Amino acid sequence: MGLEYLQIWADMEELFQPYDDAQRGRLIMAMMAYAYRGEEPEFTGVEKFIWPVLRQHIDRCTQSI
Repeated sequence: MGLEYLQIWADMEELFQPYDDAQRGRLIMAMMAYAYRGEEPEFTGVEKFIWPVLRQHIDRCTQSI
């Protein structure tokens, strides 16, 4: 995908609030795998509900470089 770093915006704190630490960790690792290697995660838990928003954020960042 071509990103050299992953942007975590301050307003994402609100998006991550309902999730526990393990879920947040899986989301962050998925964000990095998607941003750096284009790997699409296969979530089986509730993380799948927030993933489309996070993927759009990464895609917008990728398009701006």
